[in-house]
Amino acid sequence: MLLKKVCTFIHRTKPDGWMPFSLKYFGAGSTGRWSGDAGLNLQNLNRKELYGVDLRGLIRAPEGYRIVSVDLSQIEPRCLAFLCGDEVLLDFIGKSDDLYDAQARAWGLHEGEESLRKDPAKRLMVKQLNLGLGYGMSANKFMAVSGTEAKEAERLTDLFRKKNPKLLALWKRLERAMKQHAARGSDFTMELPSGREISYWAASNVGGGLTAVTCRNGKMMRSKYWYGLLVENLTQATAREVFAEKLLNIEAEGFEILFSVHDEVVCFVKEKEVEQTLARVVQIMSETPDWMPGLPLSAEGSIDYKYGK
Repeated sequence: MLLKKVCTFIHRTKPDGWMPFSLKYFGAGSTGRWSGDAGLNLQNLNRKELYGVDLRGLIRAPEGYRIVSVDLSQIEPRCLAFLCGDEVLLDFIGKSDDLYDAQARAWGLHEGEESLRKDPAKRLMVKQLNLGLGYGMSANKFMAVSGTEAKEAERLTDLFRKKNPKLLALWKRLERAMKQHAARGSDFTMELPSGREISYWAASNVGGGLTAVTCRNGKMMRSKYWYGLLVENLTQATAREVFAEKLLNIEAEGFEILFSVHDEVVCFVKEKEVEQTLARVVQIMSETPDWMPGLPLSAEGSIDYKYGK
């Protein structure tokens, strides 16, 4: 499979070294997140070499240029805190350069002036809590994903839910609203802060469980839903809207965007302009959208001759 990818990659390269590709700017089902197309998915290029091939490293800046990559930092947990209306957590995030330190302080798990980075074990625990439990992961699932023992997984799951009442309220609110529409067999819609809507058509509870029809891979399909998946869709779609606005703002200032990967924008920049371009793009990515006042954003970037170093 890897050799097939490499051969396809090389085959598409033109004599001048450029390779045309397609990118679906609204490709991932309900969330609308970017996805690949026509057999090439830049979202999923291997980060490490396999069989001596570094696919990311094959993307190189032309002579006289550099690649500037800038990534939105922890955009999903930031958006989730905003959607929950967790002003305490948002305030801590806005005052900290470490999301996990901010979360630990908001949840009463860390105090004092010393950064949580000084306590790697506790920081890892908070990171593990953040990565799965926000979308309703069970203790058993969390145990499998995080590698913790069963009792510890149960303890951390209970702790997370106790410390996040506004998140649990959001879970219940979304599921209750969908159940009301399912009882009538009507469409269920979630509105994003940007004004865009996610539609779940013909919601139903026939046969047990919530189901609705959505568009997946270009086809209308009926799928099962629950509060964890609904809040995940809502959060990822919101993060997509934030990132989409950033791309438009970057382009409006005349910067050349080569492509994007998840929440990372990749630009070709003349060597003499890389430092100021990096600083400005990081600034643009860190600016709070007018339609999400109070959302603290952060971004970081790098400069290189090739992508993904």
